[in-house]
Parts: sequence; structure tokens; C-alpha cells
Amino acid sequence: MIEAVEGGETPIELESVRIDALELRGAGVEVTGDGAFDLDFSDMMTFPGMPRPEGSATVRIFGAQQLIDTLIEMGLVTPQDAMGARMGLAMFTRQVTEDVVESDVVIDETGGVFVNGQQMR
Repeated sequence: MIEAVEGGETPIELESVRIDALELRGAGVEVTGDGAFDLDFSDMMTFPGMPRPEGSATVRIFGAQQLIDTLIEMGLVTPQDAMGARMGLAMFTRQVTEDVVESDVVIDETGGVFVNGQQMR
């Protein structure tokens, strides 16, 4: 494998990546997700240096707004700084319930990246 890498060859090629159950928990926040992407190693230009992915994933965040409120109450974050975090969440997620947000990420066959239907790339 070392000889292949040193010779500029790719010794291993993943055909696809599948996420059956992403689960991260900490500080009262839970992130879950699932999805799948096929990787096209014949196209290393659309996403320079990596194979072009095609597929979709969904990510859900539970408790992010409450965590931001708690950090403000503790004095660790100012309300002005928290506004930036809230705006960032609002740009890339959609509200599901009061403190649950979700993002659907789709990468199409041309390399277009869509988050909740909005083209990002």
C-alpha cells in the first residue's frame, strides 16, 4: 500500500458511505442523523482532491436553543454573540418543534449541494 501511495495510486477506493444512526449527546444537546452517499472516483475535480459524492443525509439537533439560553444565563455567552449562533442555525436548519431543528443535505449528480432545498453550491 505504501508503494501505491508513493506512486500516486489510490490503494483503496470507497464506493459509498452510509450512516445508519448518527448519535451525539452532550451538554443537553443531541444530534442524530442518517444518510448515504455514493462516491465517484472518476470525478476528482468537482470537489477538488476528493471523489464527487452523490446522495443525501438528514441531521436533527435537539436542545440547541436551550443550550444557548443556558450559556447566556451562566454569563458564558453574551446575548449579542448568541444571536450569531441562532442566525447560523436558522440559515442551515428548519424548525421541527420548539427546540428541534433539522437539515436535509442533498448532493446531486452535478455536484450541486442543497440544504433544505436551497442550493448552497
